[in-house]
Order: sequence, then C-alpha cells, then structure tokens
Amino acid sequence: MTLAITCPKDWHAVSNSIEKRYEDPKVGGGLRLLKRHNLNWFLNFYENAEASTEVALYEYEQTPRISCYLYAICAGAYKVFEDHDPMYVPQRIFIRQSLVENLRHELMFGITKTTLDFY
Repeated sequence: MTLAITCPKDWHAVSNSIEKRYEDPKVGGGLRLLKRHNLNWFLNFYENAEASTEVALYEYEQTPRISCYLYAICAGAYKVFEDHDPMYVPQRIFIRQSLVENLRHELMFGITKTTLDFY
C-alpha cells in the first residue's frame, strides 16, 4: 500500500519513506496520482481552478512491512535543512520557523555522521 497526502503548498510533509512532491495536482504526475488512487473528486473541493494550485500533493514509496503504530506523517510550515555529503546517507532536519534560530544544523549533521562512523 502507498500513501498520498495533500497539504498547503508552503508546507513540507515527511513520513517513513521517500516522498515525491507534485506542485500542481492538476497536471502531469500529480493528475496521474489522483487518477491512480481514484482521488479525482479531490479537485472538486475548490471553487475555482486557481485555488487548487495552492495545494501540493505528496506520494510516498511503499515501506517494508512495519507495525502500523510505527508509521508517522509530519506536515507543517517547516524550514528544511539538508546535507548531501556523498560519503553518508542524505540527511534532513525539519524545524518550525519559530525555532530556527536555536538550531545548529551543522553540529547536528556532524554528530550524526560521527555516530554512523562509530557504528
């Protein structure tokens, strides 16, 4: 089973698996996703065509079997920090805008890399 969610375009959504984001659910991959999951009715919630472009559509890859209580979805107006060091797995930090000034993302990425090296 796969998961698809919608949220405001200025939000980010993260879950247990890799996501694919569609900026406009009415065209291209977004429209194919709506049709595949029989969600065409979703676009009828909007009174005009412009309102539907304010929504992003996310599709998540299927995870290996896990208990349903381990599955998580977090969505909100997060600031995202990314680290794509080719020597390590890609890392991301999602943080509320109000807490950005307290985050030392370089330190957090460094601690994670050190821990990966240790184990």
